[in-house]
Amino acid sequence: MKLEYIINEQDFLQQQLYAASKSKHLKSQSRKTLIYTAISILILSLLLLYFEDQYIFYNVIILGFIYLIMLPFYLKYYYKKHFQKIIKETYKNRFGEIVKIELLEKEFSINDANSETKLKYSAFDEFIEIEHYYFLKLKTGESLIIPTSQIVNLVELKVELNNIAAKYNIKQTIELNWKWK
Repeated sequence: MKLEYIINEQDFLQQQLYAASKSKHLKSQSRKTLIYTAISILILSLLLLYFEDQYIFYNVIILGFIYLIMLPFYLKYYYKKHFQKIIKETYKNRFGEIVKIELLEKEFSINDANSETKLKYSAFDEFIEIEHYYFLKLKTGESLIIPTSQIVNLVELKVELNNIAAKYNIKQTIELNWKWK
């Protein structure tokens, strides 16, 4: 089976956002940010209450509460912008390139404008399917990105990947409703 598609910035961004959404470190970091912010607001408001400035105390509590509600949305926006910047710097020479993949008997043969690579199926750790992508994750942590919107014979690809996963004991994850949160 042969695949041919063009990889772009959005493809890399979706892969990075998916990986980040599964990262325990990033979840922990976001949780710590929320907790430290809440503690800081609480301490500031208690200090204001101690010095008997109730008007500012109530304003700090209300504004702090609003800020804590808005913080997860800001973090989502911040991380997305952060990943976009990294992707533009790191992968800028790969945008718009044609990627050709051939599924052979024991390996993927991958060709693009800059390289030709053969990856054995046994080198893969997980096949991930989200709404418009397959991310074929290597044991080294890198991923092969396949945008399904550009694949003509998608059903055949799905069957092939299922067969490879079964034969080589590769974990499969299907999250068709995944969204960056």
